Amino acid sequence: MSAKPQAPRLFYQISRADRELLRFLARELEAAGIAVTPPQSMILFLLAGRDGLFMSQLARRLEMDNAALTRMADRLVKAGLVERRALAQDRRAQSLGLTPAGQDLAKRAAAIVRQANQHLLDQLTTTEQEVLLKALDKLRQAARQPSPGEEP
Repeated sequence: MSAKPQAPRLFYQISRADRELLRFLARELEAAGIAVTPPQSMILFLLAGRDGLFMSQLARRLEMDNAALTRMADRLVKAGLVERRALAQDRRAQSLGLTPAGQDLAKRAAAIVRQANQHLLDQLTTTEQEVLLKALDKLRQAARQPSPGEEP
């Protein structure tokens, strides 16, 4: 009697790919003299696209908890890349915006990310790229649905 083939370890494989891709991007950013992590660069990109976002808006868009985002934002403020801005009508409410140095770094980092994306895509055929993107989208959609047997 033959053994049943082992199912692919999807969570492990995706997690491993995620870590490797983030390490690759971190090396690319560092080699270009950009001293931010890939997650920090995402904050810069979001603020470059829409200045004056609140922490809660950034947290939703990045799918991060507020505590982790606050720590990253604190580091970016300390580095002079991001500034907190109090609202005139409510001094307790603060939005985040890029400093001129942050705007410059966001542009430089975006160019590196584009190059890194292209390098990785060049490793795949057009068909492989399409299949990969469709599969990832399908997995994201499936992850949002209740599990079989779980009540909605």
